[in-house]
Parts: sequence; structure tokens; C-alpha cells
Amino acid sequence: MSIKLISNIFQIILWCASFILSLIWIFWTNPPFEPEPLTFAIGLIAVASTAILKKYDNKLEQEKFCTANALAVGYVNNFIEPILTQLLKNNKNSILYIFIPEKLSDLYPKNIDRLVAQLKERNLSNKTINVKLDEGRGVRDVMTINNANGENVYFDFPSTLLTLNILIDYKIESKKNSFNEKEKALLGKLYIAKFKETTQALLEEKNLYPKFVEFSNSLNAIRL
Repeated sequence: MSIKLISNIFQIILWCASFILSLIWIFWTNPPFEPEPLTFAIGLIAVASTAILKKYDNKLEQEKFCTANALAVGYVNNFIEPILTQLLKNNKNSILYIFIPEKLSDLYPKNIDRLVAQLKERNLSNKTINVKLDEGRGVRDVMTINNANGENVYFDFPSTLLTLNILIDYKIESKKNSFNEKEKALLGKLYIAKFKETTQALLEEKNLYPKFVEFSNSLNAIRL
């Protein structure tokens, strides 16, 4: 039995006890015990425990997604910001699209290749370029997408999200059955959503979103 379930049962018992004692206090003229102090005491315990358990649940929720948050911080600080800083030196109108998958498997190489192949349907071409960063921070690769007029945007697939698969397998039994696979898919979506939320918040703080960065779950959404 999970801690959360036990805490919920405990809260229900306290509130039910408080309610029953209140009824006894109001409607029972001569009860065999004094209900007023008990009603007051259990009511206080119920209120206090509700507040404590809510705070505990919030802390657990934050810890649950701390890995996705950490990935977002590293992704923005070590990749997106330095890449954009360099790109904007060459072109102040540079736009970088960040691919946000519906599920983690969308980031597998074979699925990315399938997405990139769709560019030909829009008469767009792509290539990977090396961007040399300042301050000895090395070189980063980023995909550029071009149209026939020479206009281009940049696109990145945050493959760092694939590390979440290990965490998901740890949290949910890796036994192959449909129930576990559905749980994994759902947890994966929650992690992806938290990653996007944190990434967007960080980019807003750095004044990079939405002017220079856009999110997309499809290459077809690129405005070229």
C-alpha cells in the first residue's frame, strides 16, 4: 500500500470522526463522554494533517519531475543559449525550433529520419552545420533547414530526453505487458511536458522565447 493511499485513508478517518463527534455534540443530550473537546482536538488534527500531507505531496511531485527539470536546465544553458548567441551574431533574425515529441520514442534515430524525410514534400532541404562557440566552449552541431529562396531556420531534436527512459523503467516494472507500457507512455508524456515547461521558462528569463525560439512537434509547422 502506497504512502499516499495510507495518508488519504488517515485523513478520511479523521474527518469522519470529527463529523460524527460534531453530530453527537449537537444532537445527543447526555452522551457518555464529553464530545466537545474531542471534536475540537480531532478537528485540529485533521486540519493540521491535511496541510502537512498536502505540503508533502507537493514536495514529492517536485521531486518526481526534478530529473526533467535538470535536463532542461542543462539543455538551455549548455546548448540552446550558446548556440543562439553565436547564430544571432551572424543573423539577428535567426529562429531555432525545438522539437517537442509526443512520446519519447519519437526521438529514436529511425523516427527522426522519417520526420526529416518529410521535408522533401515541402521542397525544403536540410543539413547539419557546426557552430563554433565562444570562450572555448567547443563546437555544437545543429540542423539547418532551407527553402529554395535561401531562407533558413534552425532545428534541434533534444535527444537528452531519451535518458528519461532509464528512469521510467526504474520507476515502473519493465515486465512486458500492455498495462506497464501504458504507464510508461503516460509517465513519459508527463516528463516531456515538464521538460518543455522548464525549458520555456528559462528561455523567457533569458529573453530568447518567443522571439528567437519556437516549439514544434512536427517539421510541417516550420514557417518557411
